[in-house]
Amino acid sequence: MELFWRRCSLAAVTIPLVLVMFRTGAALVHNYRLTNGFTPATPPSPYQQGIPVDEMDLSVYSAYLPKAYALPYYPWTSRLATPVTIRFYDEIPGHGTAPALEIRKGTAIVALPEDGPPFHKAGYGLNSYPSHVKGWRYVRPFQPVNGAHSPAFEQYYYVRIEDLNAVMGEVIKANQPLRVEAKRQVLSLQPFRHRSVTRMDTFLYRNGVYLSPDLLLHPFDRWNVIMTAAGVMVLLKAMVRGTRPSGRHFDA
Repeated sequence: MELFWRRCSLAAVTIPLVLVMFRTGAALVHNYRLTNGFTPATPPSPYQQGIPVDEMDLSVYSAYLPKAYALPYYPWTSRLATPVTIRFYDEIPGHGTAPALEIRKGTAIVALPEDGPPFHKAGYGLNSYPSHVKGWRYVRPFQPVNGAHSPAFEQYYYVRIEDLNAVMGEVIKANQPLRVEAKRQVLSLQPFRHRSVTRMDTFLYRNGVYLSPDLLLHPFDRWNVIMTAAGVMVLLKAMVRGTRPSGRHFDA
């Protein structure tokens, strides 16, 4: 029984650590290929010069989006309730910075533009611009379905990519063409929604404008932390078990 426990403990420690090593290596290779494959445009773009995104003329980048697109076989579901509270900021916030605009969880929004291609309207909703800080996007907010038109929704703000990913997840669930595309690319929900939200980053990269930090992967992300912690806990438990007395006593 003791031998069986040791083998199970060894497997429980080894498997997570091997997965961590594999995922970390894959992230490093991905980042290396992106970095070495990027060819900066000449002259350097405002992104390359380090100019803040809120000081750029973003209209020039809309030309990088495809002009032609195929009509879907099914109608798009563009209106849905936001699954999270989305907070928009005038600048990338520090501690205690209040949002300039907030869309509460459960609010019905126009997640996809209804006046053209759903993913080819630069600067609206899910089709955001990258900033110079990983995880922060620059975009005009989603229009509420019910509510008076406000000039505040025509301005650009900074927003967390996690909020956009959450909305993108609901858009994927509501639209069969996106689910089919995810299967075609052999991607699960999380990587597919992130790839969809960073579409503009891909076009900027291909045109030598910018290597967005949101295209790069964390070598040691949350799942790696969880698996490492699980492996360490099992190892510690096995060590404690191994140091316990057997409970057998023999008299001289």
